[in-house]
Amino acid sequence: MKAVYSRILKVVPELEDLFKKRMQILQMVLRFQPIGRQILAKKLDMTERPLRRETNILKKEGLLDSTRNGMVITAKGEEALAFAREMLHEDSSLFAKEQRLEKQLGIDEVHIIESNLDEENSTLAQIGVFLSNYLANTLPEGYITVAVSGGSTILEVAKSLNRKVLTKNRHFTIVPARGGMGDSVAIQANTISDQLAHRLNGTTNSLYVPDVLTEETRDLLVKEPSIQETLNILKRTDALLFSVGDAKIMAQRRGFSSELIDKILAKGAIGEAFGCFYTKEGEIVYQMPRIGLQLDQIKDIQYPILIAGGRAKAKAIQAFAKLAPFNFVLVTDLGVSNQVLNEETH
Repeated sequence: MKAVYSRILKVVPELEDLFKKRMQILQMVLRFQPIGRQILAKKLDMTERPLRRETNILKKEGLLDSTRNGMVITAKGEEALAFAREMLHEDSSLFAKEQRLEKQLGIDEVHIIESNLDEENSTLAQIGVFLSNYLANTLPEGYITVAVSGGSTILEVAKSLNRKVLTKNRHFTIVPARGGMGDSVAIQANTISDQLAHRLNGTTNSLYVPDVLTEETRDLLVKEPSIQETLNILKRTDALLFSVGDAKIMAQRRGFSSELIDKILAKGAIGEAFGCFYTKEGEIVYQMPRIGLQLDQIKDIQYPILIAGGRAKAKAIQAFAKLAPFNFVLVTDLGVSNQVLNEETH
């Protein structure tokens, strides 16, 4: 497709600037939607008259829509942005940054969203738009099992996955990668699994067990038939959507005692994933007895995707790359990439 695009530009070179301009408009609407024309013009450094002409064309083609609060991008518009990324990405500075990040972290695949979660609340929605098209181009057709971890990052990304793009010739089974946590029900893996299954017209299996267990309780619960059924589905996982977190924050969310938190932090823990608290060197210093997907099982998943944004998660991502027993895909933002590549401290 890129070769065809290059040939067209040789005949109509002026098309490239127009194409990039309209994609820039779509990208800006995605970042700040709903957004009025006047504000959009300022962000694009355009006057309103030419912007009105362009947005009217994009609306006519079904890429933008108007609401009472301003313009929003449509599912068709999201597909157009994905096409533009595919056409233009390899020649961009962002692609070069992704390659540098891959090399520094020692992983095969990194995708950076040109936004910053610390500054733009829409960053996770933008990740969701990217991920929809990435998965649509990556996953095979047929029956697909997707496991999801809990947390606000995965919740917000899941809300932005595009049903039309993903469900073409696919049927999804969504399953929680772990039991429930002690905090908000809204960000528990069971809740996200159920919502995503509904969004993708799929099915789900729940895992109604506490995320924090004693070893004795865990050994008893795993024998329950309903829990065994979900664990067996997890073994067939095709894709995994997960995140990592700050060690102290995650320990507090799980209701650990202050003594245990102090002990974990004293051992140098900076991050947590799959119940494992680890140091910046990638050493696991504490592992929770839990029911669900275990860290050493992830190597058997074909498409494990780590989604994390914001400078605060940079260290946890760097350390996780050292201990992960597989080559995972990282989808992140400019905040993380700049922090890792430039070793920023603020």
